[in-house]
Amino acid sequence: MQSTKGCVGYLDPISLKVVYPYSGQNLCMVTVDPETGKNMMIWEKKYKQEISSYNLYKIFGNNAMPIGNVLFDENPSIY
Repeated sequence: MQSTKGCVGYLDPISLKVVYPYSGQNLCMVTVDPETGKNMMIWEKKYKQEISSYNLYKIFGNNAMPIGNVLFDENPSIY
């Protein structure tokens, strides 16, 4: 048993895997959905990057506000 700053307990080593967000993703195209008249974003999925989902943002003034999330496994990669 070891003491650290007045606390007594057992110390066990642990292993952590740190995964950073993938920063190489780009939009392929932004267009207008003919049915809704709203913007439509299209991108190509990047496999083998441990991406679980895509967060989508819209710029309001100087702020990026979240507007949606698309799971990686959803087809197609459009919002």
